[in-house]
Amino acid sequence: MASWASAQRVSENDIVTVVVGWLEPLIFGRGLEDVLREARSVHLLNSGLNDPELELVIVRQAPHVAIVGEAAARSRLRHLRALQPRTGLLVLADDPRHAYAMRVLASGASCVARNASPSDLLAAIRLTAQETRVFVSPDGQRVEHRYPGRALLRTLTKRETEVVELLCEALSNPEIAQALHISVETVRTHVRAILRKLGVQTRRELVGMPIHSRHG
Repeated sequence: MASWASAQRVSENDIVTVVVGWLEPLIFGRGLEDVLREARSVHLLNSGLNDPELELVIVRQAPHVAIVGEAAARSRLRHLRALQPRTGLLVLADDPRHAYAMRVLASGASCVARNASPSDLLAAIRLTAQETRVFVSPDGQRVEHRYPGRALLRTLTKRETEVVELLCEALSNPEIAQALHISVETVRTHVRAILRKLGVQTRRELVGMPIHSRHG
């Protein structure tokens, strides 16, 4: 499990700034807003924003976390990440299954079931702000992905960095080979070196790694 003490962006005592996009049904959005406004650890910048409004707030204010609904496609999540890599994304879903949640994590966002308790929701928000991706299932189970720090990522070669960028999208070895125009065996060699340098056991630990953690 990821430790809050290992946060890269916010500490345990920091106030997490949050913005919320348009959520359906509206009554649920209001309930979420109440939870966020009552939490001492959160500062709600705005809520109920349509797509253009949400993008504007993300670009101009760089909130720690932006919450969106499950209607957001993976391409939409990637677009929001590209607009402001410093902002973590959290998808609020009605009844997310494991396969769906893993796709969300692969897009670089966290995923929380709408029936999650306020404490689980707030914990997920803070973890997302700390560059950890988390899935809170409808039954309250929690899966966390914490990623290697910038210092380790800087030890990768240019080609290894290119491979990592595709590993974080959950691509297979043949898909990576095709994208980079190299052999599958060469991909396997790079993956083994990457896992060793980053100190992780499996490639799945890199799924959804934040883009900006790999630069600077």
